[in-house]
Amino acid sequence: IDNIRQEQLLRYRFAKCRAADRLNIWIEHLFLNAAEINNYPCRSLLICEDKSWIMGRVEKSTEYMEKLLNFYLKGINELITFFSESSFEYASNVLKEKKTHDDALTTAYDKLKGSPFKRGERDDAYLNRCFGGHTREDLEKAGFAALSLEIYGPLIEHQEEFEL
Repeated sequence: IDNIRQEQLLRYRFAKCRAADRLNIWIEHLFLNAAEINNYPCRSLLICEDKSWIMGRVEKSTEYMEKLLNFYLKGINELITFFSESSFEYASNVLKEKKTHDDALTTAYDKLKGSPFKRGERDDAYLNRCFGGHTREDLEKAGFAALSLEIYGPLIEHQEEFEL
């Protein structure tokens, strides 16, 4: 892990923040917290063009890392219905915006499929090959909602938006 400053791990992106950026720093942040190395910070900062996020100490960092590793290993062996942006959209709408499951799933599915004016994640050739014909109902049956909450729930709980 690079860019570890005395006070915090620092990541920056000269573009709008993506869910993948937030997930990447979350994983590095969990490693720093789990390592418990003297004089290493347990705080991380992500600065993007549109927003900035900060995270403090995470008590269950090893438990969260283990869960993420298990999802990664499962995804190597079989298709899992996890899409970085759409999954984050669902989890954020349920946990932060307090939307109903149905409303959040509809919004996430719209993000996945895109529109004539904006590419969806399903427009990615690899995702389209695996999930191109999936409907909103297919996502629901495949456990999309639960997986989104399990992966992004702890991140959303521990990341706090702040102004520079």
